[in-house]
Amino acid sequence: MEDDQQELFRKIRTGSFEFYAEDWAHISQEAKDLVEGLLVVDPLQRFTAQAALRSPWIRLDDVSVSNTALTETLRVIRERRQRLRSVANAVMWMSKDA
Repeated sequence: MEDDQQELFRKIRTGSFEFYAEDWAHISQEAKDLVEGLLVVDPLQRFTAQAALRSPWIRLDDVSVSNTALTETLRVIRERRQRLRSVANAVMWMSKDA
């Protein structure tokens, strides 16, 4: 966490960040990869919405809607939505303390 606001803004502009173990230990590598891809400063290198949706952390390729009961598909979607909320909450919590 940065105490100096100028240093914090410099890090934001340069895309310099790290996942602190005490905050991110329970977050999967796939989720971290997604967050890293979304925080790239260069818009040409940053994940597009389509690239983010292809992320292994979000993709639903392991669930075949045509071959799986609707209730199971909904369970998987809810689980992934909850994981997305967890990451969003962690990012908001980190930015609030910054």
